[in-house]
Amino acid sequence: MSSLALGAQVAPSWRPGSSRGPARPRQRRAPDRLTRRGRAVVAALLGLVLAGSYAAGTMRTGGQVYVPSESVVVHQGDTLWSLAAERTAPGQDVRQTIQLIQRLNQLAGPGLMAGDRLWLPRLGQ
Repeated sequence: MSSLALGAQVAPSWRPGSSRGPARPRQRRAPDRLTRRGRAVVAALLGLVLAGSYAAGTMRTGGQVYVPSESVVVHQGDTLWSLAAERTAPGQDVRQTIQLIQRLNQLAGPGLMAGDRLWLPRLGQ
């Protein structure tokens, strides 16, 4: 004999295709929003990306100076002073332009050779 008591009702088990009961209306899911901590994490990641790109750019340039410039060929008789004087705006110091030319071209001294190619700043830089 079975262990069920006679006359006891057994709840029917679920069968495929049978109804589970009345359908519940679907609830709409609220849109995802960042919490304060989430916004802080996103801001920190953005800061790291920007700092990394700045550092990569600095390492790639090797600390060189970049200003709008043009390339010229040194002719016989050209000096740093004459080249810098052509590129210095009125009222500015020519010596500062000479220093800029030296940094742009990584020159150790004032000597130039005819045929050298130099990067010179545009007027007033």
